[in-house]
Amino acid sequence: MALDRDALKRAAFKSEKFHIEALGEEVTLREFSAADRIKIMSAFHAAAKAPADQHMAKAQELTARLVQMTLVGEDGMPLYGPDETDAVQDDLPGAVLDEIGDAAAKFVGLGDDEDDDEDGADPKAEPPPSGGETSAGSTT
Repeated sequence: MALDRDALKRAAFKSEKFHIEALGEEVTLREFSAADRIKIMSAFHAAAKAPADQHMAKAQELTARLVQMTLVGEDGMPLYGPDETDAVQDDLPGAVLDEIGDAAAKFVGLGDDEDDDEDGADPKAEPPPSGGETSAGSTT
């Protein structure tokens, strides 16, 4: 039996349940397409370039967009449509939105690795050599 396009889509996108402490329940998140990944990465880069006084609002919009793109019902169908990012923000308390957004980011490979510091450095990595060495390895 040949695999049709719809069956391929269902098989290709994994979903997983996550317990959301702020909600006291589990939610189901589903991976998104490569095209959606490009959209969310473009939105991330646009938010990073926003003026400093807009960073908080842009970050919240980005989180809502990520939740909108990944949150699905038990049937695997999205709970929010592509134009319902504002509804996500209206429907969810901030703590719930943030926790689902964090889970979604990690699930789709956009979140911070738990082994990394906030600056992206691996805390298990060897410290840089001391004794006046430069990045080229020569001493001063």
